[in-house]
Amino acid sequence: MNRTKILIGLLCAGLVALGCAKPAASVGPKTDGDKFKALEARVAKLEEDLRSATAERDGAVARAASFEQKWKAEASRAIVFEKERDAARHALIARTTERDTLQVQFDGFRKNLKDLIGQAETAARPTPLTQPGSPANVLPNPPGL
Repeated sequence: MNRTKILIGLLCAGLVALGCAKPAASVGPKTDGDKFKALEARVAKLEEDLRSATAERDGAVARAASFEQKWKAEASRAIVFEKERDAARHALIARTTERDTLQVQFDGFRKNLKDLIGQAETAARPTPLTQPGSPANVLPNPPGL
């Protein structure tokens, strides 16, 4: 509360000091010709300010249109990039699935081949009963010969 009173007092003192510091009015009233010239100069300055503001506005509109075109081009390139990325991702998934399928087939083929090699080796191995010179290989003489 104390601070508020101090701030209000300082604000009032500042406004009073600002009001007292106004420059003194010019001596004697201006003639209509002086007023007219001053107004013409002011109008000329305002017209010049209007022209420069209009030129700046037109430049800003042109820059905004340029930025908008660049932004649209970037957006379309980003869309194309995303489509290409998605297509590449789908192709990668398809190739990976194809590779996995072929790997499973190849592993099955190798297993079957090993089984067949094992069967062939087993079939080619001589059994102990059929070794040359064993009694199992000797045929009995048929009767009546």
